[in-house]
Amino acid sequence: ARLETSELRYSKLVASMQEGFLLCELIRNGSGQAVDFRYLELNPAIEALSGLKPSETVGRLVSEVIPHLEERWMRAYQQAVDSGEPVRVEYYAAPLSRWYDAIIVPCGGELFAVLFDDITDRKQSEIALQASEARYRSLFETMAQGVIYYDAELQIIGVNPAAEQILEQQADNLIGRTITLGQSLAILREDGTPLPAEEHPVRIALHTHQVVRGVVLGLTAPGQQRVRWLRIDVVPTFEAGQEVPTQFYALFEDISAQRQTEQALRAEQQQLTTILDTMEEGLLAIRPDGSIALYNRKARQLGSISAEHQVGSQTDIHRESRLVAI
Repeated sequence: ARLETSELRYSKLVASMQEGFLLCELIRNGSGQAVDFRYLELNPAIEALSGLKPSETVGRLVSEVIPHLEERWMRAYQQAVDSGEPVRVEYYAAPLSRWYDAIIVPCGGELFAVLFDDITDRKQSEIALQASEARYRSLFETMAQGVIYYDAELQIIGVNPAAEQILEQQADNLIGRTITLGQSLAILREDGTPLPAEEHPVRIALHTHQVVRGVVLGLTAPGQQRVRWLRIDVVPTFEAGQEVPTQFYALFEDISAQRQTEQALRAEQQQLTTILDTMEEGLLAIRPDGSIALYNRKARQLGSISAEHQVGSQTDIHRESRLVAI
């Protein structure tokens, strides 16, 4: 009676399982190599998971049911039976276009059981994530902007090749360092004065939890006059449900050449202004739309333009010539 009760409980348990269940007997050749197996028991969930119908499968050989079963499965079943230890395998069933997670459990002698579940949705998500990460990695490594990743402690955890090139530092010299952008580099404000640590854009993003954009910083090595100017954006990232950033990434570009061009242009404008201000005649240049393009000090002294007029201001002086000597 106890045996019948135990078998009844076992049968009910197997029948109610959502996972697929197989009980099989391994068949070997004369050399002891597993070459086939016989289906002894299948639960109802098998049909939904694999398409095998228990009523048509029990008692048959796998070579009859699935003639082209991959050899690796036979090796896995033999491994479990010979070792006496469970074996876990993930596999893709091409005919069904499904992924399965299987646990092979030895049951004594040549018997083994297989518990398996359909993990297609999970595997498809993993594959999609891997593809997304691959695209991200390609972008990260090929983009012209420098990118540095920081953890919540403001230590550098990732550096792309463009950042190495811009900072003239190898990633190994940067990983693990704090928010300083380079080894032994002084950081300057846009006006050339030293940048206090609390004004670093990454630290500002840490305190405000906000994106920080368009910060211009200069980097210079001790004993060198050359300054490398960067324009930096810092973006905090949050894990789901978290209000405090867990990581930050800084995107930056080298604007040193742009700064040099702007400085040269300002110098030329200052030189032109100096020359014009030494002229004895008043000089006023007017654009076709009537706005002031240029004037010198003598023109203002002569009253040709009022105190409120500046370059770009509209004037009621209209001449055919764009350049007016007064």
